[in-house]
Amino acid sequence: MPLLQRGITAGSTRSAILLEAIFNGQPLDQIFGREKITRQKLNIKPDPERARRYEIYFQFLLSNQKSFVVSNVIIPDVNKYMPLPPAPLPEWDGILPQQKPAMVAVEKPSEALIKKLCHKENLDPASGRPMN
Repeated sequence: MPLLQRGITAGSTRSAILLEAIFNGQPLDQIFGREKITRQKLNIKPDPERARRYEIYFQFLLSNQKSFVVSNVIIPDVNKYMPLPPAPLPEWDGILPQQKPAMVAVEKPSEALIKKLCHKENLDPASGRPMN
């Protein structure tokens, strides 16, 4: 499980889809092949919320995919939003930090500057349309 979690950090879409399947309750023998791995051995239970979060990560990685399995982005903070059990899940809005646009505060230009520029270009300061 920690290896799959690190795989997501490295951009592995396969890791994300496997963890989603594990927490969706899919039989582990279907996920891991012939190995006899039980939920008791891994100490995990189906968890729909964790599965939903891994689906979000999977979709994000898939949208930035450069090859069949690996995305061209890394997600260094995966444990911040989806720590492995038994850690509880923190509150999360479902938006990855990589998806949030950079917020830049822009100051509105002064009225004097607006009037000066409009006069220079022969524009109406109230509407920005040409003055005729």
